[in-house]
Amino acid sequence: LDTVSVGYPSQYVLSTIRMSESFSPLLGVEFNLRCGLDVNVEYDRDRMVSLSTAGGIVSETIGRNVDIKLICRLWKKWKLSASAALRKNYVSLYNVIVDSSQTSSGERYLSMRLGVDYDLGQNLKIGLNATAVMQSYMLVHIPSRFRSTVAFQVKYDIGR
Repeated sequence: LDTVSVGYPSQYVLSTIRMSESFSPLLGVEFNLRCGLDVNVEYDRDRMVSLSTAGGIVSETIGRNVDIKLICRLWKKWKLSASAALRKNYVSLYNVIVDSSQTSSGERYLSMRLGVDYDLGQNLKIGLNATAVMQSYMLVHIPSRFRSTVAFQVKYDIGR
């Protein structure tokens, strides 16, 4: 018998309990113009709450994201796309045992993407994409990070 929990042995031991919610997109507007230009603006929100049963600490991460996309159809087979996104994360810690809380950190992401696609026909497309991401931290003194990628891709749609 377990003497700590008044003689009732537990069948399961849960060290961490998590709950997450995501609204993606929470708000969104899409414009399709006659000139072949598409504009898409989205606002997303998400949240994750985690309880550590060992230390009695609840951590909460709240994220917000704004995404703007432009797609331009050039001629019949070419498509040019550009997007920019700004994301902010906030992290808060709550100690349930001593009843204290603090905002511990947060992050900001700015990402930009530029891509070109060409339709070869027969459900086959080729594309070239370039992405740049800048990450900075809030409330802590860590230098910003920057990374970029370039990718060539071949897409084949099955079932069209």
